[in-house]
Amino acid sequence: MAKSPVRMSDVARQAGVSTMTVSRVLNQPGSVAPETRERILRAIGAQGYVPNDVAGSLRARRGRGVVCIVPHIANSVFSDTLQGLNDALRPASMHVMLGTSGYASSEEARVLEEFVRLRPEAVVLWGTRRHAKSRALLRRLGVPVMEVFDLVPDPFDQVIGFSNELAMRALVDHLLGRGRSRIAFVGSTNERDVSSAQRADGWRMALHAAGIASEGLMFEADGTTVGGEQILRAMVDSGIVFDAVCCSSDLLAVGVLIECRRMGIAVPGQIAVAGFGDNPLAQAFDPPLSTVRLPRYAIGKVAGEQVLRRMAGEPVQHRVIDLGYEVLVRAST
Repeated sequence: MAKSPVRMSDVARQAGVSTMTVSRVLNQPGSVAPETRERILRAIGAQGYVPNDVAGSLRARRGRGVVCIVPHIANSVFSDTLQGLNDALRPASMHVMLGTSGYASSEEARVLEEFVRLRPEAVVLWGTRRHAKSRALLRRLGVPVMEVFDLVPDPFDQVIGFSNELAMRALVDHLLGRGRSRIAFVGSTNERDVSSAQRADGWRMALHAAGIASEGLMFEADGTTVGGEQILRAMVDSGIVFDAVCCSSDLLAVGVLIECRRMGIAVPGQIAVAGFGDNPLAQAFDPPLSTVRLPRYAIGKVAGEQVLRRMAGEPVQHRVIDLGYEVLVRAST
């Protein structure tokens, strides 16, 4: 039996308010006290409530666009994937409707709600962590959903990408093979950056498999070049012994290299430095940075191709599509 749709009264009952107050939160949020507003928003998320005007639009005729929501657009990782998606969809006269989430699942849900009014043919989302409201919207929208980059065994619909854990583990194994035994990990402090956390797991797994303790060797930093500079100096000043630094991104690793040069630390003589992502800076820097090359463009292109196949009525053959990765060994290690 199909589940009954969630009503505004259901949300009001859970939040302990009137349906009119729920309506005001949806249409005039500033007119409701902050504590009450937050309680109602939590109830909306828990219930998966979708406003009637949005629900109505989901039943209407669809457009010729594909919604794509990324964390931000100031990174070549995202732009390369968007280019691949666009190139796959262009021959079919499909266009990409782009939104950003800032790594916040609640913001992704808000942006998605706005886009579903345009009746997209499919949705492409970054990562696999979804807000309850997003899941409710996607279920009612009833179109193909492509989650990209972070592989999981049980995606919402289909997922296309690579394993962050296995890629970082392969990079750490390279450093272990070069005789490094005190390999520090530097990752983003953004708790919403799931990819960084998965890469940290891969680093930890590689060390444990080699019988090396990871305690005391994990460091958090703002995921920028400046963040890499600051954390390297803090690591040295702390007196902690390490002979390699494995970073969750190339920007962090470039910052580490800059600070090594400033402090007179030889790379890779005294410490080896590795990044992740193969940013254009990685090969251009001196010394060139060892890193992991990701199939950024291919992820977007395959996502677009899968959308077109689904629109043509083809059945889903693979819910999880692993496009792999490549460890690039350069002079920094």
